[in-house]
Amino acid sequence: MLISPFINAENAGRISPERTRVVYTEILQDTGIDFLALQDGVGAGHISVDDPDLPVYFEKMCAACTANDIEMWVNIENFTIPEGEKDKPKPRLTAADSARLLKQLNLAQGGSRIVTFDFFHYMNTGYILGETGGTARPPGYGRAVRELNRKYKDWLSVRATTLTGGPCR
Repeated sequence: MLISPFINAENAGRISPERTRVVYTEILQDTGIDFLALQDGVGAGHISVDDPDLPVYFEKMCAACTANDIEMWVNIENFTIPEGEKDKPKPRLTAADSARLLKQLNLAQGGSRIVTFDFFHYMNTGYILGETGGTARPPGYGRAVRELNRKYKDWLSVRATTLTGGPCR
């Protein structure tokens, strides 16, 4: 069984990384959960990719998982909520830019595996290019496809050094 909790939103009273470790060590005890894929919360705006607490959350959740013999993965959020959409009941989400995704991937190296939410929705070329249907390629299609391929190569080059798994397993 795999679960994928996230770091609490600021407006929900985000608890500290250490408190997260304490609470999750207790919550996960004797659950039979095999894997936990901690959502980084960056796409949803729960925490910034530049927040110094983000890697600390990964470390503390790793400790909670290790205490319960659960393999920890990291789930990087590959979407963003554009300005003007954040306060809407159903905000429109868009694909994250490659620079932010690369930062997220670098921070996620502590997990034994890295997954992303939601690849087929936010990282497909139609979504990234803003296609609404039809067969004609929009202006800039070739450039956008090359950029998407570069993203994948960047991700793989970072991960290639840790394919045997991070320290959390």
